[in-house]
Amino acid sequence: MSVLTPVIDYLDLSTKLIYLLAGTVEYHPVSDIYAEIRTIRRLDESMRVFDMPVDAFGAVPKGGGKYTSRYARFNHGWKVVPDDVSHSLYITGEQITDDGQSGPACIDTTVLSAGTSVIIHYEPPASELVKAEDELIAIQRMAFDEVVSVNVLTGTAGTEWPIGTLGTPVNNLTDALAIADINDIYTLSILVDTILDNGLDYRGMTFIGASKTKTEITVLAAAQVNNCEFYDAHIKGVLDGDSTLNACVIDNLNYVTGFIEQCVLDAGTVLLGAGATAHFLDCWSGVPGTGTPTIDLGGAGQSLAMRNYNGGISLINKTGTESASLDMNSGQVKLDLTTVTNGTIVIRGIGKVIEMTTGEYLSTGYYGNLYILNEAISKENISIAVWDEPYSDYTTSSGTMGYLQGVVGEGTSPGSGPSADEIAEAVWQEPEAVQLLSDVDFIKDVEGGRWEIVNNQMIFYGEDNATEIARFNLYNESGVPGEENIFKRVRV
Repeated sequence: MSVLTPVIDYLDLSTKLIYLLAGTVEYHPVSDIYAEIRTIRRLDESMRVFDMPVDAFGAVPKGGGKYTSRYARFNHGWKVVPDDVSHSLYITGEQITDDGQSGPACIDTTVLSAGTSVIIHYEPPASELVKAEDELIAIQRMAFDEVVSVNVLTGTAGTEWPIGTLGTPVNNLTDALAIADINDIYTLSILVDTILDNGLDYRGMTFIGASKTKTEITVLAAAQVNNCEFYDAHIKGVLDGDSTLNACVIDNLNYVTGFIEQCVLDAGTVLLGAGATAHFLDCWSGVPGTGTPTIDLGGAGQSLAMRNYNGGISLINKTGTESASLDMNSGQVKLDLTTVTNGTIVIRGIGKVIEMTTGEYLSTGYYGNLYILNEAISKENISIAVWDEPYSDYTTSSGTMGYLQGVVGEGTSPGSGPSADEIAEAVWQEPEAVQLLSDVDFIKDVEGGRWEIVNNQMIFYGEDNATEIARFNLYNESGVPGEENIFKRVRV
């Protein structure tokens, strides 16, 4: 964080109060309050669902080396609560509320103990400030556009401005984290293939690649990457848990928990870990043909939820009682029954479920201690459902095909129904079938027999060229009967 000595104790989200640490007698609204709240939001993902309590503005160049002053705006009724002891509190920068008040209006002393006296010294800077290092922080942060750019191939070492901007990327991650810390930024733009190593602390950071093909991020085991987010890159290596990957290509990746969204799973193995649930949402196999990506469920302790998955997937190494659910848009699930031996696996959607080595179809049932609930739509499941459907449900209503097949005649038992020829004959005796045959014969006669136009009429004959089968009156465009410029015909 940008402040060496923190001033905030905690934020009360229900009352919208920012409590200062005990002993705090001075703060700058931007350098302290705003900067610390940004750090809290970076490290605590649950805070990001709320609007920013405080925003920072100003530090706009005015020419001649001068800048407008920086100021903090307190939003939606948020206020600062001083230490609950009698003292003087010095505010060394400008602060306003989003409803037009300023200075002490951003302070709430009503929640302090009776008898506590806090004297507020509000000392905002002059309206015009000479350029100084501490006043350039906001300007530099705006130029970063909320990201630190990293190019380990052609970037520049160091932390001095403008290193880390898109125009002058930094060339190493140690400096990149330092730049992010100085400017209260928690997003790194990774422009080329990069290795996260050296045991650095990346917790809470967001990594954005140039694209799935331009940026490969390899995470080594020593890197601390809890609660990190990765976007638009090729990811491999070792995660630490509570990760979010979106629009990425995933290769060999260990200890995955959190959310994998709209990602392509390449050839390789994804290992689940940390005793939590891994969510794969709207993902695809990137392996063409009959090959598949593999998910290693890490033995025991991990659950899996795959929703709207497309393509093939193999599951291995499941010994715990936890459940795994796979909702398939279209594809194939392969289970290694030599290592997947316990718990419950539920498969729904469109696709087939087979044993990984033998290719044997796996239907609903117990396989040792493993229970498979196969509700996927496949030709195998459809065949089983038809074959296992109760016979009695289709032999009780007279006039149905089931009745015809199972029971014909009084006292005939199920299973002693008519032959295939008898069934076919019965079908063609149905009124609809008789009409169909008649229509087919008529079409054959029209197409195969002769026709002639006589006395403003068209006459059709059957295939024998003698039997009349249809007669039509002919009319021209004006509706007058005729034999030339025929516009319509009407069957007589």
